[in-house]
Amino acid sequence: MINVEGYVVAKTPRGDDGYVKNVFLQTANGEGYYVYGLKNVSAEDYSTEFAIGSYVVISGAKDIYSGTAEIVSATYQKSNIADVEVTPYDITSLFDGAESVTDKTLINLEGSLVTVKDVILTTYTESNGYLNWTRGGKDSYVRISSSGNPSDYDPTAKDTLIANYPSKFGYKADVTGIVTQFNGNFYLMPTSKDSIKVTSTAADPEFAFNYAVKQLSVDAEIFSNLPTTVEGTGTTITWASTAEGVVAENGKVTPKSEPVTTTLTATIKLGEKTETKVFENVVVKLPEVSPISALKADMNKLTGKETTDFYVIEGVIVAKDGSGRPYVMDANGDVVLVYNNSVADLKNAPVGTTVKLAGVGSVYNGLHQFASSGSFTVLSVGTTTSEVVYGNATTIAAADYTKAVLTDKEAGMNGKYVRLTGVQLKKSGNYFNLYYTPANGTETQIQLQSNGMNDTLATLDGKEVVVYGYSYGCNSTVARITAVKVEEASNDVVVTPSETKQDTLVT
Repeated sequence: MINVEGYVVAKTPRGDDGYVKNVFLQTANGEGYYVYGLKNVSAEDYSTEFAIGSYVVISGAKDIYSGTAEIVSATYQKSNIADVEVTPYDITSLFDGAESVTDKTLINLEGSLVTVKDVILTTYTESNGYLNWTRGGKDSYVRISSSGNPSDYDPTAKDTLIANYPSKFGYKADVTGIVTQFNGNFYLMPTSKDSIKVTSTAADPEFAFNYAVKQLSVDAEIFSNLPTTVEGTGTTITWASTAEGVVAENGKVTPKSEPVTTTLTATIKLGEKTETKVFENVVVKLPEVSPISALKADMNKLTGKETTDFYVIEGVIVAKDGSGRPYVMDANGDVVLVYNNSVADLKNAPVGTTVKLAGVGSVYNGLHQFASSGSFTVLSVGTTTSEVVYGNATTIAAADYTKAVLTDKEAGMNGKYVRLTGVQLKKSGNYFNLYYTPANGTETQIQLQSNGMNDTLATLDGKEVVVYGYSYGCNSTVARITAVKVEEASNDVVVTPSETKQDTLVT
């Protein structure tokens, strides 16, 4: 058993009846104690008697839990000693004198409220809640715990600490918290939204540069684009490769059909500072086949003229646009337009052909396009079947087939298999297109993309039709669709899921 008296410097948020009530206590000479599970304490007393700065007397049993020293099964006595304004102990010189963050001089401070001044903020690791910082070559962190921090009595504390952190890379700050240890490593548990106080007005450029050089790494096998900066540092990185055509100066990776071994040289630059870093025996290889849904999810993150990393997809050609560019559907039923018809084997492959392709994705006018720019490789063109299973089309009226819908990434209309109703087919010159007139509006065109269907379309000229096909995005004025089947509206028969599991259409 142990008796301890001192000031409350932090407490967890679990103050309602039915929850454990935990506090951090600090004695007059700076010793810290973690009191776990106060007994017979009402919610009201926990709020008032254990306010920050209150002086209390604790009796309980000593215990060790996962390496953390604590007092358990504790009771308390009220005290007449006046409350104080809690201030942390400055341990900056002690931190500097420690050989590492495992030094006993730091670990023995466990449970104490301390501050370390003029650290440099580095990164926020979301997966484990680490707000990382460094001083004098020793790295530590302030941890946002998923199971609750003493800072939680202020509900804004976590969000404030996290929101401000990424923009302060390389800045100097004073960090404050309860000394805690994990696997014998010193770190701090925050006690308020002010546990990290930025003290400089800009990032330290020398630290940012050195940090970028230290952090930059390359895996032994690569297929994704290499970085052109280390996030937050303001550096620029250019690349050189001893093997031609696999890694460009801007870090763009172009795997070949067979693995290529190369030596990569990165040139890191910030202002007038420049340093090179060499990575030997790096193997550039194709990635594993990815589902098209993963590719499209990456496309949704793109802005401007960016492209995704290199992807390998495989599936069956389910449609072709007027220029012979294929739509490929994978085994999960997801479809993407392959915006490339320059490879003869692919251009000549009919609908129903299995293919395996490698390239990058981009977005143009809201349309997902695979292999529209950058590197592109046809890995294989396989067998062809005369029947293609399309599944059940999503019915959409022409009036609802708008630019806003087709370019909305979250709506997922790009490459979606649809049944378009309420349109009239008309030939203009050598092309057939679709037209409709919205209520109180003027006649509007929907561009019809088709491949090898002109004879069928000629018999439907001037008639109201229903079009089955893949949504094709929208340019500045005209929505587009790539046709799989066009039927006269009066002859169209909708096959519902209750009648058959899949609606099989033959182009």
